[in-house]
Parts: sequence; structure tokens; C-alpha cells
Amino acid sequence: MIGKPRGHVTGRLFDITPLQPLVEAGFVLLTPNFRLARRIKAQWDARHLANGEVVWQPLKVQPLESWLLAQWERAVSLELVPALAPLNPAQVLQLWQQVIAQEEQQSGNYHLLRPSAAAELAGQARDSLLRWEVDMTTEGIRQSFNFDADCGTFLRWLTLFEQRLGTAGQCTPMDCIRQLPAGAGQLPTNRAALVEFDDIPPLFRSALNALCEEVREIEPAAASGQRLAHAFTDKRAELRAVANWAKRINRQDPEATVAIVLSDMVGDRTALDYLLRDAFDCLGDDYNSLPVNFSTGISLDRTPVIRDALAALAMGQRCITVPAVVSLLRSRFLHLPDADSALANRFVTGLFDDGREEVENADLRYSASEVTLGDSKGLVLGQHLLAVSGLRELRQAALPSQWVEHFCQVLAIWGWPGAGPLDSLEYQQVELWYRTLDEFRGYDAGCEPLGLDGALQLLRHSCSRQISQPQTTDSPVQVLGPLEAAGLAFDHLWLCGMQGNSWPTPPRPNSFIPQSLQRQLQMPHATAEREWAFSEALFAQYSRSATVLHASYCKQVGGIPELPSALLQDFPVDELGKNVVEL
Repeated sequence: MIGKPRGHVTGRLFDITPLQPLVEAGFVLLTPNFRLARRIKAQWDARHLANGEVVWQPLKVQPLESWLLAQWERAVSLELVPALAPLNPAQVLQLWQQVIAQEEQQSGNYHLLRPSAAAELAGQARDSLLRWEVDMTTEGIRQSFNFDADCGTFLRWLTLFEQRLGTAGQCTPMDCIRQLPAGAGQLPTNRAALVEFDDIPPLFRSALNALCEEVREIEPAAASGQRLAHAFTDKRAELRAVANWAKRINRQDPEATVAIVLSDMVGDRTALDYLLRDAFDCLGDDYNSLPVNFSTGISLDRTPVIRDALAALAMGQRCITVPAVVSLLRSRFLHLPDADSALANRFVTGLFDDGREEVENADLRYSASEVTLGDSKGLVLGQHLLAVSGLRELRQAALPSQWVEHFCQVLAIWGWPGAGPLDSLEYQQVELWYRTLDEFRGYDAGCEPLGLDGALQLLRHSCSRQISQPQTTDSPVQVLGPLEAAGLAFDHLWLCGMQGNSWPTPPRPNSFIPQSLQRQLQMPHATAEREWAFSEALFAQYSRSATVLHASYCKQVGGIPELPSALLQDFPVDELGKNVVEL
């Protein structure tokens, strides 16, 4: 049964008032992402606190995929579906890499330059096929794959992948959801309300219909607020104007909710961070008082405290680059008390005077232990290198779980994470590091024993897939990615980078699935029409969730002239015509 009560988002990031009757009727609220689920829960808790309540019923709200996986775990506990071992995304990727390496070696017909990228794309292809309920046992479907060389190669990989999963009794998250309809009849029924969804894959829709006696889709209000468009000569001018605008709004109304949506979070984040600090006078002593929260974190391996841990572990390898040694000596997270001494400067000068880009571990150990200056001889660096070289375990192949113990032993020698206190962010990053090590142990299920180099490579990859997202209180100004802002309400929202070549993005069909099949099923990124529909729906969410919506674009990017996105064509004519605001 499908119902469509009307609702909309207003107030401080989300207004739960339209959802109140559904909550009281026992509906579970399902969202497209964690951010919206957390926001709805926060507003629910804030409402009860404002009413002076001390205890209240927790709100049942979850992202859709997480809720479906929780239902699968419940079905397993009741022995309604097979108790397979679910793999996390990193383990799935590792299995794909092993399968691809095996087939490449057996075939001898091709050589992949980037096997890890192929593994990522293969994993995405299998997930898409499951999400869109493509039956890969159908002869016609398999033939369509064999008409294309890349798709045919993927089909062979897929066969090996499925065999590996079956032999080990393992599954991926999509496999878990695919099992749900089989046991749904004996699970307690649910009533679900879908909040701020534009598109639900057929697999999820089938699971929902099997699990729920009633599903309601909350239809958002069609109203939109004031809309303004701005053009800028280049990206720097655009970001500076946005930073100054955010400061002005915040100073005029500190209670206003402000959002900046970056189309290119990776490329623009650093520049905007600096410009915001400059605008808010937070480049000096007030560096940590910036009233801005960047929602998208950075990969764990790029955070200083974890970067230095990985660098210390790499000191056990046979060859070490000179820049890596110099960088290590600058770390405040390692016990290197003489790193700033004249003796250390003498040591570093000697490394550069040798003119080598890399140095053998044994030579580095000797140099660090024997360097002299006056009465001083040897650095603590040399003592650490000597102690690490004495660990015979590092020269033997071992399973990932054993390497976790070896890595911890090596880091203890280096005194990581240092004697000084960690700030809140660094503490969270160290906690995430230990959770990553726990997940790293899980590679035992699909890995052969690894040497030090292989174990370190796998650990770096695991850290690169972990995102360090600071747990901070809400700030008046939020910097978000395009998907993260969807469903949230703001007083002021500014969309950056609204060039025609970015909104909508060009189609990017998966090269391992026949394009005809992707077009037929309207899979994500398959066609220009699909990308337009997705961008249009996302833009509509922004329009109805902001009291004032700004959209800006650059007239030139990389020296190439650009036009505004066609999504801006319905903005008032005087905003896009002769009176376009130049800030």
C-alpha cells in the first residue's frame, strides 16, 4: 500500500512536525543517508528537551540501506535465511582484486595497468546488477555481456567471484538484502515512511514491499523561496564572494542557518577553508574558532597523526626515501627528542650530500647511529631503527590479524602517538585507526599470508577508504557536498560551480555492463537523460528547502569559457540577464 501525505522541511535544518502523526502511528522513518537521519533524530530530541522532558521514546529513524541490513541480521538470528558471513566494502574490494589477478594470470590475454581501479569498477557493476535485479543466470543476459570484450571479461571475473563467495560462505551487503524477501513472511511486519527519496533501486523496493504492510512516501511541498544567480570571472573570485557572503549573513543574523554546497568538494575545499578563515579573521590565534563545519572529512591516511604512524611502519622496509626520513623527523607524534638538534641537522645534511633519492635500511640505521658532532653521537632515530630491525616477525609472512600485533609492537617502539596530549580531532582519528585495525583483522578470511610490503600496502589502502569525519556540534555555517545537503532546510543556501558542464554531469556508464542494458533499466549515470533527471530532482530539493537560494557559476574554468547550467533557466529573467550580480 502506498500513501502520500504532504510534508516539507523548514526551521532549523529539518521540521519534524509533518512526521509527528506517522511517528505516533508506529511508522519507522527511512532516509536516503545518515546525515538526514541524524538531523531528524536531533530535532526529535530537541523538541522533547524544549518541553522539559527528561525521558522519552527514542525515534525510529534510519537510512534505508542500514535498516534493510538490520532486518537481514534479524532474519539470520531467527534462522530464516542462511547465516552467511557478510564482507565489509574493503574485504569485498580485496576479493575482487584476488579474482582479477587469478583470471589475468590464467588467461594471459591481457595485462591491467590499474587492477585496483578495475576491482572498484567490477564491485560497482555487480552491486548495480543486484540493485536493479538483473538475473545473471539468464542466457540472453549473459550473451549480451559476451558481445563486448570488457563486459565478457567482467563476466568471467563475476563467475570466479561468485564461486569464491559460495565456497567461503560469504556475501556482500547487496546479497544480504537480496535474501530478505525469502524470509520476510516470518518476520514481524513494519510500517515505513520514506523521507526525501527521489529514487529507490528495484531491489530495495522489493525488500520494502516484502517486509512492510504499509509504505508511505512523504511528498515534499512544491513551494520554493527567493532565488538569485551570480556569475564570476573565475573559481577564486566565486569562492571569495561566497566566503564574504557567509560572514556577512552570520554577522547580521547569528541564528540563521547557512549552507554552502560545493560541486567539487575535493578540488575546492582547501581554497574555501582558507578564504573562510580569512573572512572570519580565523587565520591566527582564533584558528579553531571558525563557525563553519565541513561535513565531508578527509581520508584517514592523510591525517597527520595516522600519516606519521604509517610512515613509522614504513621504516621497517628495505628501502626508504630520503624525503620520508626528513618528514618523519618533523613528526610530533613520535618519540624523537633530538629531531631538532644540531646533530640531526648534520645527519640530514649527510643524507642529501650523498645524492641518493633512496637509502637502504641498513645504511640508514648505521648513519643515524654513528653520526657525530662534537661529543654527541647517534640519534634516537637510530635506536628505533635498530630495535625494529631486531623484530624477526617483520621478515616473515603472516596473516593480517598477526600483522596488526606486529604493527602495534613497532609503533610502541616509536612512541606513537607521542607523549603530548592529543586534541579532540586527533583523538577521534586515533580511535578510528584502532577500529580500522579491527577491520584489518577481517582480511584473514580472504587473504594468504603477506610479507611486510604487502601488509603495509593493504593497511594504507584500508586507511585511505576510512573517512575521518570530526564529531562536532552544529555550526551556523555548513559546507556540504551536493548529496549531503539534500533533504535539509536552510535559511540561506549557496550552490557553487553551477557550470553547464557540471550540472548535470556527463553520463558515465559502467564499462563492465552492456550500455544497452544500462539504458534499458535507466541505471545511474547511464544516459544524459538519466543524469538530467537526477540533477533536476536534486536541484528541486535545494529550491524548496531554502528560504533564499543562491546559485553561482564561473565564466571561465581553466581558461575555457563556460555557460551557466540549464537548470538555472527558470530563475527570474532579471537575475540571469542584464542584472546578473557580479560580486
